Amino acid sequence: MPKRRSFLLAVLLSLAACGGAGDRGTAPPEIGNGQARADDRAPPAAAPGSGRPEVSAAAPAPQPLAAIPEPFHGTWEANQAACATGPTELRLTVSGSELRFHESIATVTSIEEDGDSVSIAAGFEGEGERWARDLRLRLSADGQSLTVDIAGTGTTRVRCS
Repeated sequence: MPKRRSFLLAVLLSLAACGGAGDRGTAPPEIGNGQARADDRAPPAAAPGSGRPEVSAAAPAPQPLAAIPEPFHGTWEANQAACATGPTELRLTVSGSELRFHESIATVTSIEEDGDSVSIAAGFEGEGERWARDLRLRLSADGQSLTVDIAGTGTTRVRCS
């Protein structure tokens, strides 16, 4: 029986030294140097044939950017005919730091890349008013159409040549 008590005492002391299972999640996942704690990282994938199930990696976190990526730059319209005939109310011109809509300009304050799209926080100005809004830009696979989602409403435009 003394061996069993010693084993239990060792287990309890180990848990107490590590903070115990009850403390998980109370500390922030990021440490001051930007590194995740070891217990917050995803477990390594199992080696093939190891008998353990493979663990799929989580989707990468959005990455902050300094500017709107170049594939999004250009002039966008409702359709190719509108590109040829002149500006319509749907015309949008995208550059590295701003989006020019028909009656407003959005200046980027922050941007994050998330796969095939970018999430943008911007300060808008138009018709004598100012406001802030978040939006998402998503390119088609061929880069010839752009969907702009603002407040849950998406509008798709085509790239003008």
